[in-house]
Amino acid sequence: MKKIAKLMLFFLTAAVLISACPINSLAQDIRFIDQPSTLGEAKSFMGKILKAIPKAMQDAWHTAYDSWQEGWKTIKKLWNKYITPVLQNIWINIKSFFQNQFAIRKPIIKQELEKEKEEVKVEIKEKIPGFWQRIKSIF
Repeated sequence: MKKIAKLMLFFLTAAVLISACPINSLAQDIRFIDQPSTLGEAKSFMGKILKAIPKAMQDAWHTAYDSWQEGWKTIKKLWNKYITPVLQNIWINIKSFFQNQFAIRKPIIKQELEKEKEEVKVEIKEKIPGFWQRIKSIF
């Protein structure tokens, strides 16, 4: 019973509000134009239309541009308010993770580099005598 009463109250309120709103005032002022009866009237009518088109296009583009600018400002504001902090937090976490991994692996990398150095030194010592022998044989 309570649901029915609430529904009836809702519809009654909606009906009162809708009937109170002047819906006709929401429509723009529409002017009807009579058909031109002579060729001269048609020519002047077309001239008026052709003169009005650039102004109408300019007004439409300015309105669209203003709307796009407002939309861009809103999106930018929302991005800076909600998304940027989240991305900064993620970036800080990723950065700290990799810094920790580099700190952990730095000594291991240094050890591996020292081993590689020693191996290269040994290889050079083994190959230099053969290299010198080739140079001596050329001269």
